[in-house]
Amino acid sequence: MAGNLVFIGVLNGTLEARDLNSGDLVWEFQTEASRQGGDLGAVLYCPHAPEEGCACRKPAPGLIQEALARSGFTAAESLVVGDDRRDLEAASRAGVPAALVRTGKGRKTEMLLNGAPVPTYDDLAHVARAILEAHEHRVT
Repeated sequence: MAGNLVFIGVLNGTLEARDLNSGDLVWEFQTEASRQGGDLGAVLYCPHAPEEGCACRKPAPGLIQEALARSGFTAAESLVVGDDRRDLEAASRAGVPAALVRTGKGRKTEMLLNGAPVPTYDDLAHVARAILEAHEHRVT
């Protein structure tokens, strides 16, 4: 699958807290991805409350592992992008490289990391550009 980019949304949070059903959630993510010129291969979410102790709620790696299985990519061929320490921890537990975005909780998370070596970008558009530029350098 080299040369392909597949984006899969992975998030915590019960749907009731977002006042959404699963179809609404997928539609919301697909619409925003399309608005930004992208496409999502899937949207995976954890429907469990934090106290349930499931294997899919970040920082557990379950949803990232499921995303890897669905995509056919290896951990080394993948990148988890998030704005929270839980995203970075889930990536680490799944053996996937991670990047931080400064949107959402990202600026606060960046301060809490105290200079830890995590690639950091202003937003998803900057991450996408960096990925595409790195890919172009490998191909040429």
